[in-house]
Amino acid sequence: TGSSPTSSALSACASSTTCHVVTLRSATSGAAEASALVTDAGQLTLLPTHMADSTAGRSYVLWQVAKNGRPVAVAQFTRGGANARQRASLSVGYPDLLELAISTEPAGPPPPTPSKIWAVGTTT
Repeated sequence: TGSSPTSSALSACASSTTCHVVTLRSATSGAAEASALVTDAGQLTLLPTHMADSTAGRSYVLWQVAKNGRPVAVAQFTRGGANARQRASLSVGYPDLLELAISTEPAGPPPPTPSKIWAVGTTT
């Protein structure tokens, strides 16, 4: 049996010196909800493997928090699950990234700051 595309992506990133896996955990339970593969240059692939689709009228927003800055929305999505990869470009590379967060927001343009943090992951 071959590995899933998600496990293959996680393994490839983990074995690279220029890619880093950031686990985003539920703000309430601490359970792993998603993984973000972040390159040193700031390219990101979000794997929302343990997230359900957002509820009607709502969306998820992925936020970056740089070591010297405020939260910046980098992606908005409604689908969760193993096949719901999201790609985004961060405004900073991994060395300058402090954390990633996912909030739940009303559908429409993202707000200037997150209103309800759903999951968060800190870089190491």
